[in-house]
Amino acid sequence: MLEHLTATRDGVRIRYSCSDFSSAKPALLFVIPFGLKLDLAQPFIDRFKDSFRVICWEARLILAPADHPVGQQDLTVEHHVGDLFAVLDACEVEQAHIVGYCSGAGIALAAVNVRPERFGALVLVSGDYVLLGQSACVTQFGRDIDSLLPMASKDRKTAQFILERLPDQHKLSSARQIPEGIKLPFSQAHFFQRYALNYLSYRSVNFQELASTVSHRTLLIACERDLQTNIHSSMQIQKHMKNSSIFIEPEGDHYELLREATRVMGVTRDFLTGAYEGVA
Repeated sequence: MLEHLTATRDGVRIRYSCSDFSSAKPALLFVIPFGLKLDLAQPFIDRFKDSFRVICWEARLILAPADHPVGQQDLTVEHHVGDLFAVLDACEVEQAHIVGYCSGAGIALAAVNVRPERFGALVLVSGDYVLLGQSACVTQFGRDIDSLLPMASKDRKTAQFILERLPDQHKLSSARQIPEGIKLPFSQAHFFQRYALNYLSYRSVNFQELASTVSHRTLLIACERDLQTNIHSSMQIQKHMKNSSIFIEPEGDHYELLREATRVMGVTRDFLTGAYEGVA
């Protein structure tokens, strides 16, 4: 994977990849969760690059060096959306299909609300919509994270204190093998504190309201074995979307887009290429 850098409107340098700069293939933007490195997107890129110009980027500043000053004002949803458009501009893409995964689903909804004309079809996979007021829509992991991250956001010392005491279930355990690098935001106190600061901004957004304004052809995908998000959350968001359908993967967990040859990957591809036969 070739990685590139581009500057955003506030001067932050964003690391991104584009599978093909010169092709006439339609563009596909893959919005990965906060705190993950680009190499985790390689299975997705490999699956889609024959049909699409696949574009992906790392969320700003969470994984910056320990001595890099980062405040909550630097980690807002507005900034993440601005970064998304900066990456599209760097790739000279006027319009792209968009696949938002986990927290990337929320950023995708926010971006489509800002500039709807720049997007084609929309796929939201294992979306984290922080519907904290609806108990059926929140996993135990989500409840625990929501109680711990506000404390971890206070300072690096507190973040380190919490990291040292997190049981394994809070470090994203799964019955299946987890892709390498998933736990990176939980590996260092400075990563973890920034991840927590970012969460405070993210959870303040009303994603149901954002979903209600989207008229793009949309597919939501949820997995029954997902320990981080759940199908009820995706179903609730889907109720607010006018032109949408939903696919439930009974055998899938939270990481289907980061593995090779999964059914979720195949359904996503079918939807984007017009071969999906699901019922809206």
